[in-house]
Amino acid sequence: MNRKQRRDFTKDPESVVAACVKAERDRVIKIIVHQYSVSMVMVAYDKLELPRDKLIYFLQEVINMYDSINKDYVRIEDLEQVIKEELDIEID
Repeated sequence: MNRKQRRDFTKDPESVVAACVKAERDRVIKIIVHQYSVSMVMVAYDKLELPRDKLIYFLQEVINMYDSINKDYVRIEDLEQVIKEELDIEID
């Protein structure tokens, strides 16, 4: 905690704690997304033998989907429903 954060903490400890929790949450989410992305690419490359250009396209589409979800263009529940109805796959 730097000096400014210590001063702010004495003024409003709840907002400082909330900011720290949000920063940690964002850090953990970034790690999880990175690990999942690496796993997906390795499976697509190693098991499905997708070539590099298709892997790049796949990754870009995954990023676009994350972006659409984060911007509330599409709801994750709707995507799960489509996957269940059209592919008969349930994701827990």
